[in-house]
Order: sequence, then C-alpha cells, then structure tokens
Amino acid sequence: MLAGMMAGAYLWGSVADSLGRKKVLIAISIMNALCIVASSFSQTYELFMFFRFLNGAALGGSGPVIWSYFAEFQPKAKRGSMLSFMAAFWTLGNLFVACE
Repeated sequence: MLAGMMAGAYLWGSVADSLGRKKVLIAISIMNALCIVASSFSQTYELFMFFRFLNGAALGGSGPVIWSYFAEFQPKAKRGSMLSFMAAFWTLGNLFVACE
C-alpha cells in the first residue's frame, strides 16, 4: 500500500494539473471504493496485494490533489495561514487515530 501511495502521488498530481482537480478527485474516490471492495473479495494473497497497491495509489494521489485544490480557493493573503491551519488539524486527526 505504501509503494502504491508513492507511485500515486506522482501520477495523480500531474494528471490533476492537466485534467482538473475536481474530475481527478472524483476518479480517485471511485477507484478507492472499487479497490476496497475488490480487495475484500479477492481469493488469493497476490490479488489482495494488487488491489491494496491500487488502493494505495488512489490514497497517495488524493493528498497532493486535496492540498492544491484547497489552496486554490483561499485568498492570496490568507493562503499560508489557511494551509497551516489545515495541516494542524490533519496532524491532530492522525494523532487521535493513532491513540485509539
């Protein structure tokens, strides 16, 4: 999954620049859902790992696309502080998940 996330971050970022972030986020969400369902029904370990790799590619691609999409809607004067605010709550959410 982590290898897929690394590959997806590079792939989806450039695709989002050319096709548009909204379309790519929708495609990533659909791909993520389909890969989760497919991995739950996979009969072999290899097939399971293949779908988890594709799931990681979708998850890895969503991060950079979400951050740049969020930054586009912020006023230029507040863009840095709003991205810092988003990063702080993103980190806080990860800490809450890790503590459970």
